[in-house]
Amino acid sequence: MTESAPAQRTTVQPILVALAVLILAAAGWYLARRPASGATDPEGLPPGNDVNIRLGRGAVMVDGDAPDPLVSATFSQAGKDLPIESGQWGQRWRVLAFFDPAAGPVKARIQTRFRPPVERTLDPAGPAEPLELLKIDLAWTDNLPTYGVPDTSVAFSPDGHALAIGSASGELKLLPLNATCEFPGKPIIDRKIPEGLIKDLTFTADGSVLVAGEQSPDGCIYGLDANDGRELWKFPLAQDLGNERSPGRDAVTFYSLPSAVRVLPLEGGDVLVLGMHAWKSVADGKEQKNARCRIYRLDAKSGSVRWRYPADQPSTRNITWISASADGSRVAGVQSIPGAGQTGTSTATLDALFLDGATGTETGRLSFEPFKPFRSTYSWQSLSLLKDGSAGVLGAGDGRVWAFDLDKQGKPALRWDTTPGTPILVGGTSYHCSIGWGAAAPQALCVTVGGSSVEFGAAPPAGFALDLHPEAMTVQAFNAAPGSKAERLWRYDVPGEPQGLWLSPNTRWLALAYQKDPGSSERGEPTPPDYGVAMLDLNRTGAGAKKLVYQHATQGPLFFRAAFSNDGRLLAVVEGPRQGADKLSATRTYRVLILH
Repeated sequence: MTESAPAQRTTVQPILVALAVLILAAAGWYLARRPASGATDPEGLPPGNDVNIRLGRGAVMVDGDAPDPLVSATFSQAGKDLPIESGQWGQRWRVLAFFDPAAGPVKARIQTRFRPPVERTLDPAGPAEPLELLKIDLAWTDNLPTYGVPDTSVAFSPDGHALAIGSASGELKLLPLNATCEFPGKPIIDRKIPEGLIKDLTFTADGSVLVAGEQSPDGCIYGLDANDGRELWKFPLAQDLGNERSPGRDAVTFYSLPSAVRVLPLEGGDVLVLGMHAWKSVADGKEQKNARCRIYRLDAKSGSVRWRYPADQPSTRNITWISASADGSRVAGVQSIPGAGQTGTSTATLDALFLDGATGTETGRLSFEPFKPFRSTYSWQSLSLLKDGSAGVLGAGDGRVWAFDLDKQGKPALRWDTTPGTPILVGGTSYHCSIGWGAAAPQALCVTVGGSSVEFGAAPPAGFALDLHPEAMTVQAFNAAPGSKAERLWRYDVPGEPQGLWLSPNTRWLALAYQKDPGSSERGEPTPPDYGVAMLDLNRTGAGAKKLVYQHATQGPLFFRAAFSNDGRLLAVVEGPRQGADKLSATRTYRVLILH
C-alpha cells in the first residue's frame, strides 16, 4: 500500500495541472467577455436581455440593459441619417431618434456587445406606441383631496430641456430634462408656496423668465429667473381683486381665494394673466355671490402692468377663460352670466370679449342669450383663437358651439353656430352635454362634448349612463376655412369622459385625457375604471378613428391641464390617485408623466 502512493501522485498531478489550465483559460475568457461595473447575467441567458425597439408617433426608442451594452445605433430616413440622443442610468440605456412622420420608412440598425446586430425597417404609417419617457413623483400632503386629481400646472421651456411644475401641495419646481433618462436632474428651482398652490405657469418666449401665478390669500404672480430661480418681481392680485373668502374652512373656501387662472406667453416677451376672485358672502341670512375679474398684460422682465381690462375697475362678472394670437395683437375672453350655470337673470348674456392686444381696449363683443329651457349658461375653457388671431371657436355649457372671425381692426363677426350637445328627451328626462374645451387649428376647429347631464339642480334617474346623449363623450372637428359653414369634418368617440384638450404649438397633434370611473353594468356587475391619454394626428385624412395615433392607459385619472413642448415631441400630463375602498387611494399616485 505504501509503495503505490508515489505512482498515484505521478498519475494525478498531470490531470490536476490540465484542469487548472482549463479553468484559468475559461476564467480568462469569461473575464474578457464579462461587462464592466459588476453587472450580473440573467440565469440561462446570454449577458443582458434582448433590446426593445418601439415606434412612436415621431420617434424610435431603443432600450436595453447594461449587461449587454450598446455599441452603435444608426437610423436613416429617405436616405439621410437621423441624429440620435442616447443615455445610460443605473442598469439601463436608451436611444432616441426623432423622424418626420410624413417622410417614409425609417431604417434602424442596433449593435450591442453580445448579440448579433438587429436591423429593422419601421413604417410611420403603421401603428405607433405611446413612449413613456419619464415619471416625476410629487409630494403628497394631508391637504390634498382624497381622490381625483389635484390642481397642478406644467410647462416646458421653449427649448424643451426643462419642465416647470406647480403642484397642489405648493411645490414650485423647475427640472432639467433628458428624454433618454428616466430621472430628472437636480432642480434649478425648488421652492414652497405658503398657503396656496400654483394655478398656472409659463416661460417667456426667450426662456429666460418663468412666470408663475398662484391661488392664495395674496394671489401673487412671480417672475423668476429661469437660470438660477432668483425672484425678479412679484405682483399680488389681491391688491386689485381683494382677498375676501367664502365662509368655512374647507376646499370651497380655499378656491374662493384670488387666483391667476391663466398665464399666457406672447412672442414679444410679455405675458397675459387672467385674474379671478369669486367668493360667497352672507348678509342678513342671505347668501350672495361676488366676483372681481381682470385681464392683465405684464412686462415679464419687470412685472410692470402694460394694461388692465377693464381699465377703470375689475369686472363683477366672472371672466372664465382667455385666448390670444401668438403675437399678442388679439386677445379674447369669455364672460359668464352671473351664477355661472346655477342662477340666471332675464337680462344677462354670455359674452365673448375681444381686445386690442397693444392697448387692452375693447374692439367688440359677441353676446348670447341663455338657450331655452336653460335660465342661464356659461363657458369654461372652450374659447380658443387661431395663432394668427383671425378666427376662433367658443363652446357653452348648454351644448352650443360658435365660430367667429375677426377683421383687421379686431371686430368680431359670427361665422356659424351649431348645437351638438343641446338637450334631448330620453324617457321623459332632458339630457344635454357641455362643451368643456376648445382648440382652434388651421386644420379644424375642435371641441369636446362631455357626458350626458341633466339640468342643473335636478337629480338624474337611477342608473343613467353618461353616453345617453347621441353626441356624448366625443371630440368634434369643424371646418376652419374662412367663410365656411358649420361643416363637421369628423368625430372621434372618446372611450370615457373627455378631460382637457391640448393642441401642440405646431398644430399637428391633438391630445386629451379620458376618464371612466368604476361603475356597474346593466346586469349590476362591477366595471373597472379606465383612465388614459388619447393622441390624435390632425394631419391624417379620414374619420376621427383614423386620426387616433395611440391610447396610453394610466393607473389613475389625469388632470385636465397638460403641456406640449414647442416642437410637439413631448407631452407632460398629471396623474392623480384613483379612489380606493379606504376612501384614500387605490394607487396613491400623484405624479407627472412625460410622453411622446
